[in-house]
Amino acid sequence: MSEQEKEAIEVLVDRFRERLISARKQVQAEIISGDNPIDTFNRYLKATADYFHIPVETMRRNSSRKTEYRVARQIVFYFCKAGESRLPISLQKIGELMDDVKPFDHSTVLHGRKTIAIDVVFDSELRYNVESIAKNLGFELIKSDKDYTITRI
Repeated sequence: MSEQEKEAIEVLVDRFRERLISARKQVQAEIISGDNPIDTFNRYLKATADYFHIPVETMRRNSSRKTEYRVARQIVFYFCKAGESRLPISLQKIGELMDDVKPFDHSTVLHGRKTIAIDVVFDSELRYNVESIAKNLGFELIKSDKDYTITRI
């Protein structure tokens, strides 16, 4: 392959990358429909807290490993980074929003999201809980080939 061909390919790849980044930003902007991502996060948090009858401040400030708190937090993390409910903020920012006194690490947020994404396939009770919260937020949980994804109603 000549140098000219290599340069031409690099130019095409750069253009494609720019278009992809632009499209991704546009989709993310449409997903949150003009809402501030922090407000949207707080909506996810409140809907989850209300569903599980846990005070929002308890969910925010309690890093307890008790199942009811841990699963509720993980569901919030799942909504923040899954399907059409995805927020255009970093995992670290999500951890900070959950608890600004002792923020959750980005890896904790990632682990929580992945845990729910996997468990929702096999655990019908968890799936029902996530579906109910999603419905309250204007989303629905849809089964795809191997897993579930969140889409707007």
